[in-house]
Amino acid sequence: MGIKIVINKIFSLLWVSYKIEANWTSIKNYLIYIIVRPTFTLLLMLFIFVAARSNQQYGYFILVGQAFYNLVGSGIMGVAYTLWDDREHYKILKYIYILPIKLPFYLMGRGMYKYIEGILPLFVSFIIGSLIIQYPLSQLHVYWLLLVLNYLLGFVWILALGFLIASIMFFTTQYGWIVIESIMGSLLLFGNIIFPSSLLPFPLNVVSDLLPIKVWIDLNREIILGNINLEVYHQLEILALLSFAYLFVSWLLLNLSDRIAKKNGLIDIVTSH
Repeated sequence: MGIKIVINKIFSLLWVSYKIEANWTSIKNYLIYIIVRPTFTLLLMLFIFVAARSNQQYGYFILVGQAFYNLVGSGIMGVAYTLWDDREHYKILKYIYILPIKLPFYLMGRGMYKYIEGILPLFVSFIIGSLIIQYPLSQLHVYWLLLVLNYLLGFVWILALGFLIASIMFFTTQYGWIVIESIMGSLLLFGNIIFPSSLLPFPLNVVSDLLPIKVWIDLNREIILGNINLEVYHQLEILALLSFAYLFVSWLLLNLSDRIAKKNGLIDIVTSH
């Protein structure tokens, strides 16, 4: 019975998230809307590749990196921006506390919706991008089971980063969105997205090695190509350990920030004067 209740709550949160995000238009227009931005962001990176006339291997490197990076942005925004948005724009954050769910679970549901929503733009942008760089899709031998597993592990560490940023959002002003954008930009730098993070000087390369995104992106590249070996499984184990370690620490910080915010009356404060 407990599992059934949790599943029902998750589906309810997904439905609420969809209604919040898409209530301004029809489903057709909404699907176009969520596809356009990540696709053109990817194309921007690929046109840089085309202008530089690099090899196809590097084109594939950027293609996978940027396509999956958009998933990261969607998931983190779904978690972290939700808390700030509900307080500053909708002014409903204080009402979340009277719901029969805890705040972390609410944020998880909102982030999960955005993460799932990112699947369609991922596929569309990947196909269009492969045509731009003339990468033969016939060379791909996707191990779908491992790709799905990696996708699920991705949500764990993305949720963790969302919790970490949300912990900061309790104490920010109307410019809190800048914090989110700054951290997202740093992930583009450290995440092995558009260039190998090994090119970063010390100690920036060490920072990159401690982030789950680097392992996650590399695994996506290998799994899609079908390069499955013992090292891939070892990297999956490392990703799982990193992801759940991040989640545990971020959950503690979110609850600590939550208690401090309630003690200091920051839950229903609005700073956008």
